[in-house]
Amino acid sequence: MTTKKTAAFDQQQMTSAMGKARYLWTTFARRATSALALAAAAQAFGALAREMDAYDAYLLLQHQEEEGETPTICAYEEVLIVLSRAGENWYRAAKTLQASSEETLPTAFANREALVTTCLEQRLRLVEVCTHLLKLLQKKHKILLLVESQLPGYEDDCMYLVRIPNSGYLVCCNAATEEHCIACGRPTCPAHFSARTLYVQDREGKGDFTLCWKSAQLPREELEIVRQLRLSLNS
Repeated sequence: MTTKKTAAFDQQQMTSAMGKARYLWTTFARRATSALALAAAAQAFGALAREMDAYDAYLLLQHQEEEGETPTICAYEEVLIVLSRAGENWYRAAKTLQASSEETLPTAFANREALVTTCLEQRLRLVEVCTHLLKLLQKKHKILLLVESQLPGYEDDCMYLVRIPNSGYLVCCNAATEEHCIACGRPTCPAHFSARTLYVQDREGKGDFTLCWKSAQLPREELEIVRQLRLSLNS
């Protein structure tokens, strides 16, 4: 079989990873007997479908470049968004499995922690693809990265980015929290708040509010720009 390697996607590796995942979750779904098990399988299938959509869209953009056209940054952004949503599907599948008891899982898949690990490994694989794609885009465009709000029901997870040990990849902290950074707006756990504060007086409140560690590194004028941009996008 002839394989094609693109700048951000290795077709052989991707086909192998997705084929294994599809076989695993198809077998899991066929043997599932509980609602939670079926819900986890549905999230996994959703992730695989979105990843395939992202791959097809990326190949189309590559073809346009080969034909002399210049795809917009927004077109590549759509690929990143779909990949991000696929990663969210894997995260939801992991959370659903964590909420299940091993007695509710199919007999051949009774090791719940192994399934959770599988979901998180698939999510990490997508992080790697997004990282490669961003590096390619940075050579052609100036990029402003905005942190996307969490989906309803996930507001209690810290979205501060932390580095995976012994790697160059970043993932969300995911620790429980009820607070957010007044500048960037990310839900942030106590461990990732700094000692620096920012005084605000608007619809979000009045007074000194604590900044996350990343925001605390910015000058005040840049903090105001980030904050006003966030508020205007959310209005």
